[in-house]
Amino acid sequence: MIPRSTCDWCGAPIKQSARGRKRVYCSDVCRRRANRARAIAPCGRLDSYLEVEREVEATLASLPNEMLGLPTDPDEAVLETVSFGWLLVLRFGRCAAHARTPLAWRCEKAAEEMAQILRRRFQP
Repeated sequence: MIPRSTCDWCGAPIKQSARGRKRVYCSDVCRRRANRARAIAPCGRLDSYLEVEREVEATLASLPNEMLGLPTDPDEAVLETVSFGWLLVLRFGRCAAHARTPLAWRCEKAAEEMAQILRRRFQP
């Protein structure tokens, strides 16, 4: 078997040691992200999940602010984005109440963490 030279999650280069098991991910963060994605991916198909995620990220990065529905005024754009963040907190909370168990706790945790971040960064 040929050792991997790039991370299976992010594509970053991996330095393989001469001994021991060959690394698949560049860091514990990438390994955990891949495991989480695998847990929620349909039928455990991580490759299709990653492909869609990367495609969405690339598409969003290339869109101008107008296409994302952001106002031209930067302050209004921030206000609207923070409001949308709170809407996501509410949606994750509702999903936690109705989702199957492997996803419910993830939705609940996402809602809690997003709310903490929004409170910490955007409290007056």
